[in-house]
Amino acid sequence: MPSPYVEDPDDEFSYSTDFYQKVGDEDPSAYVVSNDVQELTLVGYVRANKLRSVCRYFVGFAQADESAPWRLRRETPVYHPEFPQMRAYEISARKTVLQSNAENLNGEPYQVELISGERVAKYKWLEVSVRYRNFMFRFREDSEIDTAEEEYKRFTFVETEPRVEALTVTGGMSQLQFAETGSGGGPAVGTPFGAPVAALLAKKGVTVHWYAVPWEYLSNDEDVFNPFKIDDIQGYVNSDDFMGRYPAGTLLAEGYSWRPSTWCVAPEDAADPLRKVDVSMRFTYFDPPRGAASPVARGHNLMPWGGTGTGSEPGGDTLFYLATRDGNPSGDRLIPETPFSPVFTHCLS
Repeated sequence: MPSPYVEDPDDEFSYSTDFYQKVGDEDPSAYVVSNDVQELTLVGYVRANKLRSVCRYFVGFAQADESAPWRLRRETPVYHPEFPQMRAYEISARKTVLQSNAENLNGEPYQVELISGERVAKYKWLEVSVRYRNFMFRFREDSEIDTAEEEYKRFTFVETEPRVEALTVTGGMSQLQFAETGSGGGPAVGTPFGAPVAALLAKKGVTVHWYAVPWEYLSNDEDVFNPFKIDDIQGYVNSDDFMGRYPAGTLLAEGYSWRPSTWCVAPEDAADPLRKVDVSMRFTYFDPPRGAASPVARGHNLMPWGGTGTGSEPGGDTLFYLATRDGNPSGDRLIPETPFSPVFTHCLS
């Protein structure tokens, strides 16, 4: 897999020693803050030889282990010194003050770039503008993530939306009964309505957005994005407690989408870019009221009872019970189950 270029130690940026905030009678920084938009800009000077390193420092980077323990290593974007809830997302820079190069015959102000091998003008300083904004997801350091399965605790944001689905119920004498009759010879009160009835099920759409994930963390193919651990859960319900909030059986995986982009970090091989992806995984959540005295399951494999009328709660809600293909609690279920937590782990782990 592609690796980042290893900078010379003299070219490594350190904020405490290398960043000089631009000052004057008027602060060149900008502050645009409202409850809808937050955009801040910090302007400063950095030694020109630290250009690549300063970009990586402010904007952030992530890479995956190439061997056990197969963890995701993140360098989180830097927070603003006065508004620490805002993080850097973009940096622009321009070089200033030509600098003589003693390695050239007449001290000409140019140097040969190590990565490209091309001549570039040699400057002493960079004037950098760092832009910050607020994000919807949490930033946590590597030390705050105990296991790979806990990657959902950072760089993720969950969206939900209500849904109502209709389940056709047949053969139930108690599903509907006529509650009135008429002078023209209508049905007797209490007569079962024998046609199939649609039971309305309240469900919830859940979309888990996972941002800035290294390509190689999810895909074992360098050329075609192949997140097979996410593929493996499609059409299944979770057999584990997922993300600390979705009990086993309550989530059905229903597809995903992804958007590729590249890191601002220079690769070791200039022809082999460092890539990242934003992934959106879609699920349906369903956890109906259970009727069994000692329920052994919950969620999508529970079915509404359509029997003699004893399957409803006092408030009128229909109760749900586990149904399997052979009627045994350990029998095959309508929707197969599998663990979901591996989707947050390295594809090679």
